[in-house]
Formats: sequence, C-alpha cells, structure tokens
Amino acid sequence: VGVGLTLIATAVASAALFFTGAVHAGVGFGEGFQGAIRTVLPRTAATDRAGVLSVLFVISYLAMGAPAVLGGLGVVHGGGLIATSREYGAAVMALAVVALAGGLARVGRASAAG
Repeated sequence: VGVGLTLIATAVASAALFFTGAVHAGVGFGEGFQGAIRTVLPRTAATDRAGVLSVLFVISYLAMGAPAVLGGLGVVHGGGLIATSREYGAAVMALAVVALAGGLARVGRASAAG
C-alpha cells in the first residue's frame, strides 16, 4: 500500500500523498522485520541468539542496500528517476504479493493439518 501510494503521489505530484505513502511503507517494513525477529528468535537457543540476530540484520541490510544500489544505477544509466522509481515500486509490490501468497498458503496448510 505504501509503495503504491508513493507511486501515485509521483504521478500526481502530491507531497502529502508521498509522505503518507512513505509512512505506510516504513510501518510495513518495520512490521515485517519485527515479524521475522519474533518468528526466528524464540526458536533459537539462548546461546545462539546473538549470531542469529546478526544474520537477520545482515540479510536485512542486503535486502535494502542491494536494490538501492541497483536503483541508483537505473537512475544514472537507465530511464531516469521517475522511470526507475516506477520499476522499483512495481518490483517491490510484486514481491509483496508473492510473500502474501506464500504466507496465505502456509496458513492454509497449517489450518488443514490442525
């Protein structure tokens, strides 16, 4: 939702809508990151939690940093800022749909088994 709002905001040149979308995107990322931590850490032995948390942070930084670098390359060597933001946003939304479908499938399997 947040990414979609920011893309709409760039199309209609609305700063208020852009910041609303940015807030929604930030909340969504925070919830996703917190969900990953709350899913993994309770299943980890107390002596291994520091290492597991370090791996989660590395994966998180790579997940945010690598696309940002690719986005920067797209701006410089591709179609510019607006075209790159649309492509980046479309990719983020597509990945969110894939994650949602995977989560729903997992819930469906768990409820069928239980």
